[in-house]
Amino acid sequence: MADGGRDQELNLLAEWDREDDVLALKNRWRKTSAFVTQQLHDHVALLDRYERDFNQEHDSWDALALRHAKQNWIELHRRLLWLQEEHNAFIADYQSRVHVIRAGQPSGSPLIEDREALPSADAVARTVSKLEQWMLSGFYNGNMRAMKHELYPQSEEIAIWSGFYFGQHFGMMVVLFIWVIWDSVIDDSKNHNLWESSVFALYRGIGVLILLLWCWCFQVYVYNWFNIPFLSIFDWKVTKSTQFVVLVRHAVSVTIIYLINLLLYYKALRGDIPHLVPPYIFPLLLFLFLLYILIFPLKQRRSLGKTVCRVISAPCAIVRFREAYLGDIFTSLVRVFVDLAWSGCYFFSGAFVEEDPRGNDICTQSGILHWIVVPLLSALPLWWRFCQNIRKYRETHNRFPYIPNAMKYACAQSVVLFATFHPHLKQPDDHMTTYQWFYLAACAITTMYQYFWDVYMDWGLGGVGGLRNLRLYPNWMYYSAMVVDFFLRFCWTFTLIPPQGYGPFPSNVQIYLNPILASVEVIRRSMWGLFRVEYEHTFRLLSSQKSIASTTSEEESDDEDEPDEKYSFWVLIEISVVVAVVVVVACIAVLTRSKKT
Repeated sequence: MADGGRDQELNLLAEWDREDDVLALKNRWRKTSAFVTQQLHDHVALLDRYERDFNQEHDSWDALALRHAKQNWIELHRRLLWLQEEHNAFIADYQSRVHVIRAGQPSGSPLIEDREALPSADAVARTVSKLEQWMLSGFYNGNMRAMKHELYPQSEEIAIWSGFYFGQHFGMMVVLFIWVIWDSVIDDSKNHNLWESSVFALYRGIGVLILLLWCWCFQVYVYNWFNIPFLSIFDWKVTKSTQFVVLVRHAVSVTIIYLINLLLYYKALRGDIPHLVPPYIFPLLLFLFLLYILIFPLKQRRSLGKTVCRVISAPCAIVRFREAYLGDIFTSLVRVFVDLAWSGCYFFSGAFVEEDPRGNDICTQSGILHWIVVPLLSALPLWWRFCQNIRKYRETHNRFPYIPNAMKYACAQSVVLFATFHPHLKQPDDHMTTYQWFYLAACAITTMYQYFWDVYMDWGLGGVGGLRNLRLYPNWMYYSAMVVDFFLRFCWTFTLIPPQGYGPFPSNVQIYLNPILASVEVIRRSMWGLFRVEYEHTFRLLSSQKSIASTTSEEESDDEDEPDEKYSFWVLIEISVVVAVVVVVACIAVLTRSKKT
């Protein structure tokens, strides 16, 4: 009797478990069905809209508009392929789970058939086929091979980038990294500190650039995971160099070359390898390698070069999201620019032939580099972003957000210039002076200004509940980013200030602090970019929906959008006043330069 009762209990528990599994499977089916149905409906509606726009406006499109439209079609195709893969994967998983549940059910039990309709795989495939037919005739002139190459560019790369290839090179990179850390930081048997060498500035600058490349790989991975069309946001073409797999392969190769070069240079300085090759050859080769990868391949670097030229020629050049984003990246690379400027002086002056440079070379002691080049490189990225916002105000006549954003960079530029030409302000003695307190307050206010602008304007957060309505990332990512950005923004302020003393930090600590601050700022800027691009995507989605709803009213009010010449005149007056104030403050910082260094 006891065994029979126990068996009955086990059967009852098994039946309850099956009922829970059936209920969970039904809930998952319902949610997936609603998601796929809504996604397919939205994609079909967007395809219909693209078709109408193509039929009505195709003849009036210039080359840029045609490329932008083509990019939108390619992005829609990518989303449909992802939806098709998710649909097929869910159906396969669902069928396997149903098979397991049915195997445990007694004969005559009801099957799991009371479910909502899920769009068939043929419905998604027909939409993909329809889109490809439109693109074949509208953008590729019937060239099927060219269209397939552009719509499915990743297949060849995946075949090349095998698991063995990736594991071999990634493992090599990790071993080299541990080896470098051990020799340069932990092992002090030869009593030689690589961090005290002047040439370390070159390795520090290039190392931060490589870290930026890895952060960009991570950003691309996140954009692809959350289906954020970053290519259309940046107005880029779909090429192999924009694919995550290709970017990671390139990052691994560059990192391996960098670590091998650094290890050989350090071994040569310590005398661990025969002096068949002078030690200074290794940093020279690395510097030439940096110049090579920045220039070649020319076809892939041309677009980046044009964007850089538009950034540094502000306010004379056009300002789109791509130029503004790169301008913000430049403000986080001030330390890198200073290190590379010193490296250029170091090699072109011939000072690199010293066997063991310890800071007494002509470049380190150069007054021109210290008082002209370093201040310019520290202030110019902020000045470029200031000019970009001034141009946007001139084009749109909207004071907000462009004038407050411009003043944000103007305040940061003033802090940098006063710190550069008045080093005693950031090196307090036993008693803080009034001017030092004012400078400290200016740093804090400027940093908080930057932080609140990040959260409220660049990320669109800080509303009711702390977040915005339309979000693509999980909620915890937004809250974590707001907390992390608050602390790392102060590191950004430190990276703008030339490193001749950080108040209470002694010189031996600054040797290690400089690369840490530069690396942390690159990580913070990459985190900022994740949410900035995501917010730009959601903003464009909402704007496109509003534009569709208000097309008629906009056509009726075209006459009201004509710019007022009188108003344009006062805009120029305001711009002149703002620029004059910024220039005057900069001149005061330079002309009152302290003689104390």
